[in-house]
Amino acid sequence: MNGLRITLLTLTLVCGTALADVLSDKDFSKRYAEKFEAEVEGSRVEINEPLELTVYDSDDESYFIYLFNAYELYLQDPEALEDVLTTYVASSAETINRADDALYPENIVPVVKDTAWIEEAIAVRESLSDVEQASLFSYELTDGLVVIYAEDTPANIRYVDEESLIEANINLDTLPVVAKSNLWDRLPSITSEGGEGLHLVVADGNYESSLLLFDEIWVTDNFDIQGDIVVALPARDILLVTGSENTERHADMMELVLGVYAESPYRLTTNWYVRRDDQWVLYQPN
Repeated sequence: MNGLRITLLTLTLVCGTALADVLSDKDFSKRYAEKFEAEVEGSRVEINEPLELTVYDSDDESYFIYLFNAYELYLQDPEALEDVLTTYVASSAETINRADDALYPENIVPVVKDTAWIEEAIAVRESLSDVEQASLFSYELTDGLVVIYAEDTPANIRYVDEESLIEANINLDTLPVVAKSNLWDRLPSITSEGGEGLHLVVADGNYESSLLLFDEIWVTDNFDIQGDIVVALPARDILLVTGSENTERHADMMELVLGVYAESPYRLTTNWYVRRDDQWVLYQPN
């Protein structure tokens, strides 16, 4: 892997946006609702709270839509308003249109999340209905990290529960291997930017955290580091790598981790992990 120089600028997510020029969360929700109703025939949208909406399809079936990530993404670049709305309307519409469709095994991929995300997802699912919700199918990767599964389609990443997997006759025992293969086939070339003991691993902008699952990546020959491989994944699209003996770069990586985690709409964790005996172990930087 060739190295390019990492700078703080390349990972800066927000640069002093003039808040007076951006939509409030309430107005953003209104714009989303207007666009959804205009583009999805027979739909109507109710705004329960800013960024929390109920969408009704042509059969008057209801679906809950949360726009927190969309709004944070918009705040990073207010000029991209229409692009953000278009992306999220398309994603929500596909989810609704395919709510009752069967899963296709070839579309299932693994996603690495932190345990706080799982706990929040469970709380949200339980709040949506008085009916008992099926649980997401997951397993623990290491302290603070879990692997869940999602259906990857052109417009959406839809997290799937155990009941849906079973209904689709997907073998849960072989799913980890099959899903990893599916993801590998979807990823573009994986590159490493940086050098001198600090790297940024780049894939497609959605599944960088899931790269922790591929053993072939995590060999020291792939990185210009000293000691064991140490990683941080403050957001789903930011995967930083240093060495356990590159202590002079630990402060640089910590600054990047805290900055990304504070600003990204797709934040994961501020924890670091070290690769030992082909496993990821929680790591405490010096």
